[in-house]
Amino acid sequence: MKNKIKFAGEFWTANIHAIWNRIYAVFQSVMFRPADLANYHFHRYTNYKRIENLIAETHLDKGVRIIEFGGSNGVIAQMFKPQYEVEVAPNYPEVDIQSLSDYENHCCDIIILDQILEHIPAPRTAVEECFRILRPNGICISTTPFLIQIHGYPNDYHRFTESGLKELFSQFDSVEINSWGNRLTLETFHRYGWLSAKNARLVGRAALWNEEMWPIDFLVWAIK
Repeated sequence: MKNKIKFAGEFWTANIHAIWNRIYAVFQSVMFRPADLANYHFHRYTNYKRIENLIAETHLDKGVRIIEFGGSNGVIAQMFKPQYEVEVAPNYPEVDIQSLSDYENHCCDIIILDQILEHIPAPRTAVEECFRILRPNGICISTTPFLIQIHGYPNDYHRFTESGLKELFSQFDSVEINSWGNRLTLETFHRYGWLSAKNARLVGRAALWNEEMWPIDFLVWAIK
C-alpha cells in the first residue's frame, strides 16, 4: 500500500511539473526574440549566444587569423565580422581536420569547430591537430551535441559528456565547458523533429531553461 501511495504521489508530482513546464515554455516563447538566429536550429541558440558574449569579452588583435574547419553555416564566423576576417577551410575530404599537414605549427589564433567533432572518426587526433596549429593563447571554439538523434553528413560517430570533453581538450591550459538542454525540448524533438528558433517560438516550445542532467548541446571554449 505504501508503495502504491508513493507511486501515485510521484506520478502526480511529475505531471504537475510537466504541465507547469509546458505553460512556462509558452510564456518564454511569447517573449522570445531570436533575431538573426531565427532560421537556425533552436537547440543551438543558447550556446550561440554564449559564444557571442565570450567573443565580446575577449580582446583580439587586429591581425588575428581565424579559421573555421568542417564547413560553416556562417553563424559563428559572422560574430567576428566586420572587425575580423574568418577563413573557412574547404570541407572534408579536401581538408581533413584529423591531418592538417598543410597548416604549419602555431599558424592561427582562433579555430572554430561548429558541430564537427561527432562526425570525425578520431576526434582526439583532430583536437591535437588544432592544438598544434594554434599559437600560444590561441582559442578553440567547439560546439557538439549530446542528446540528439543520429545524423549523417556523412557519418555520425560520437557523443561526448562534459567529462569526455574535458579529457578530449586536456592539452589546453584553460577549458570552459557549457551545456544546454531540457526535457521539454527533447519531447519537442520527438514530436516535431528539429525546429528552427522561429518555429520553436511559433509552436510555443521555445523552452530556454537549462537542466544540467539533460544536455542537448555543449560548448567548449579552450585556450592554449
